[in-house]
Amino acid sequence: SSEMPQDEPSIEDYAAVAVRFLDALGLDRVHLVGHSVGTVMAAALHKAHPGRLLSVTMAEAVVGSGRMPREAQDEAIAARKKDFETLGAAEVARARTPNSLSPNADPAVIQKAIEFAARVQVPGHLKLFVALIRAHIFDHVTPLACPAMIVAGSDDRSAPADLVKQIGDAYPGIRHHVIDGIGHQIAMEKPERFLGLISDFLASVEAGRQAAE
Repeated sequence: SSEMPQDEPSIEDYAAVAVRFLDALGLDRVHLVGHSVGTVMAAALHKAHPGRLLSVTMAEAVVGSGRMPREAQDEAIAARKKDFETLGAAEVARARTPNSLSPNADPAVIQKAIEFAARVQVPGHLKLFVALIRAHIFDHVTPLACPAMIVAGSDDRSAPADLVKQIGDAYPGIRHHVIDGIGHQIAMEKPERFLGLISDFLASVEAGRQAAE
């Protein structure tokens, strides 16, 4: 993504961009899918604009570090910036990306994920990283205003399945699924399984809407 104009944008700022995007497209209500930091944005958007959502899916939800001491947050931000300054985007991708996949991931999938990560827009990425460090998903939890689903990966080290369950438990009524044998790259490791879950979920939501009408 391109760089946000603010010096230190918040997760709420990113959610506001998403709402302006919907407005520009003339979309009143949508099915929203967020992955990783996108789940924190989805939680923020659901809190601020519940009437805009037909459903929400949180894939491999992360918490954020907003309840850590500010000094610890600053250290994490500085370390991430230093990595990109000293190593560059391609080397950071080679060093970090394999850890975001399952230990049994196909080497071709790992290589594809590395190539994708190497194309990151660094200024935009760093601002989003800061937003996640300053955020905490539980600060955005509100009772569900629409059907919702949360999905975890059994081998996810960035969003461990037990932590994803805690987030799901904060949303009574949410559908909870765990996909076996994947890390944090849900759309690359088992895309058919993930898309199948989303398709089935959206079909059930639409069927419920039609029945209610």
